[in-house]
Amino acid sequence: MTGRRNLIREAALLSALVPVAIMATGCSEGGDREYSIPKNLCGIAVQQDLYAPLFGPGDSLKGSGTIPDSEEQSLVDRCRYFTGGEDIAGDGGITVYGKWTKGGQSTHDQLKTLKSNEKNRGEAKRFPGKYVATAAPTSAQSVVVCRNRDKAVDTEAEQPWANQYVLTIGTYGSWEQGDNEASRKRLGKLVQAAMEAVQGELPCKHS
Repeated sequence: MTGRRNLIREAALLSALVPVAIMATGCSEGGDREYSIPKNLCGIAVQQDLYAPLFGPGDSLKGSGTIPDSEEQSLVDRCRYFTGGEDIAGDGGITVYGKWTKGGQSTHDQLKTLKSNEKNRGEAKRFPGKYVATAAPTSAQSVVVCRNRDKAVDTEAEQPWANQYVLTIGTYGSWEQGDNEASRKRLGKLVQAAMEAVQGELPCKHS
């Protein structure tokens, strides 16, 4: 029943994401794109030209979720866009995840968090920018220090709450960008810009 409820919830969110597109049709690598590009990425206000190249071919776009999701009690915020297929995952698409976790505050500790949380396929490399980030050809991650007493990560610890937020953006299936440096840089620039927008919306506590 939990899986069915999740599918229903995601289906209900389609109308909140897909109709807000502002581009009509266009070409993507590998085929024609006959749907509109959303005016933001999962509710994240970043420049459209940073994420538009990630959207692959297809005749219609489906999507669900927002980042961050203030209504969720879960430690993970989820959002995805996809085309084709009967399954909610579709044939190819984009996934965006926000995850509350625990770790140290130094750059070294933040890189350790990204390594342990890594969803990248292929070699992830440190990506320059304002935030600690890594990027691979199909996925990029960034982390920011953010204490949130409403998110208990380790209930047995003296201080159980989350103090880091990890943002991951990736492509899958037929939308994968290919194993090359240009794809890595594209995702790295996007995750840096997305974290800049997201961190201002996070409920961080400083005491």
